[in-house]
Amino acid sequence: MSLTVKEKEHWKERIARRIDHAVEELQSNEDPGFYERIHKEADEEAWTTLGLKALRDEQRDNAKAQSELRKREQQIYREMYARVSGVPIDDVGQQYSTPIEVQRAIKRRRDVHVREFLSTTELGQRILQLQQEKEELLDTVWLATSPSQIKELWSRFSDLLNWQPPQLQKDALSIQPPATDS
Repeated sequence: MSLTVKEKEHWKERIARRIDHAVEELQSNEDPGFYERIHKEADEEAWTTLGLKALRDEQRDNAKAQSELRKREQQIYREMYARVSGVPIDDVGQQYSTPIEVQRAIKRRRDVHVREFLSTTELGQRILQLQQEKEELLDTVWLATSPSQIKELWSRFSDLLNWQPPQLQKDALSIQPPATDS
């Protein structure tokens, strides 16, 4: 009686498992690092015989250089953070690698300089005026629709702070309240 295909596969797998087990046992008893060493040597030989060893070595050197650059970049960010936050560099954690705080500080300072630069030209001054009108728009609308007591209070508040409201607020303050306001 002959074996079916399924039975042949079963016996093939069983015998293969026994062979694998025998090889593992032999290696572990004789030389536990044997396969690892052989694979490493064969890998090196493959890189050499394919003419790729020099390129692989260059790639490894590049990876090492990139790692060193990342470490230096992290150190630079730590130093930047220490300067913008006013803390000693030793108090900045070694794992600090996110320049978010530095970027925020730069953005705040850049915004100050943008306003300074805008104020030096006629066009820039007009832009600043419009931006201020926009920032104050909610107060302007409220003042335009408020009773006279709120308008008077706002005027006194502006005088107290020696603050000049934007033109639209000045105009809103001069709008007469509805007749029902007494």
